[in-house]
Amino acid sequence: MLIATNKNSTENNAHVYPQTGLKVKRSIVARSHLYFYEPHHYLMKPFPQLLESLIVGVLCFFGMLIFKFPYVMLVSVIIGATNIIPMVGPFIGTVPASFIILMADISEPTQVLWFIVFIIILQQLESNLIYPRVVGSSLGLPGFWVIFAITIGGNFMGLPGIILGVPSAAALYKLIREATYKRLEQKDLKIE
Repeated sequence: MLIATNKNSTENNAHVYPQTGLKVKRSIVARSHLYFYEPHHYLMKPFPQLLESLIVGVLCFFGMLIFKFPYVMLVSVIIGATNIIPMVGPFIGTVPASFIILMADISEPTQVLWFIVFIIILQQLESNLIYPRVVGSSLGLPGFWVIFAITIGGNFMGLPGIILGVPSAAALYKLIREATYKRLEQKDLKIE
């Protein structure tokens, strides 16, 4: 239960809301309340995922220009837009993009195979380097935990689990980290 007090109250175990000046007792419920209702809440922060999708779309654009694939802009927008779905988005976007490339020059089906190889390489680069650094660093979550959260979320809940896995893991990671730091402080151990 949250216990709000006046801002003049001296409570060591409280968090002050900057907007209102109210102090809230810092229990696990109170801390989870802070993560879900303060402006910096993780589920309200889609910008890292959108930035990462933009990066993949731009990389796809330049890669397609280098390899001289047709309909560069259209295919790059499809790949970037479907990349909002973490880790598997480019594969979902590959299906219509491959069809577009095939219809552009039906006499050259090997071009579609090369495009699929290009997307697999792009997706590996995105999954292992770009996504954990861009999204993980913005949430304060190490790259390993980003990939772990997506894998576990996808196994349990499918597509919604993939999308909600990282923000949930970031909130849980922060709660556990704060609890651990609090215990270390109580035992007078140095926190590095």
